[in-house]
Amino acid sequence: MKYPTKANWVKIYKSDSDEYDYVVHNNLTDKKYPFTSYEVDFLNQLDGKTDPMDIDTPIAKEDIEFFLNWCKGEYVTRKSRI
Repeated sequence: MKYPTKANWVKIYKSDSDEYDYVVHNNLTDKKYPFTSYEVDFLNQLDGKTDPMDIDTPIAKEDIEFFLNWCKGEYVTRKSRI
């Protein structure tokens, strides 16, 4: 089964802001999003082979599906090779 993986056109940068930890830059859409360290850790663990619900994360299980749907809609994750 295919699971989501971080898109290869997404770059993650440490933020200078006190409000959030990282900036996720989608080079495909040229949009930037604030992410917490927990979200970045989770995003980096998405390898396309592991069920996201099996990833050890402090993100609540009920929030994982919402987060994955948001990432998919913003082209931060993908499920197939290009």
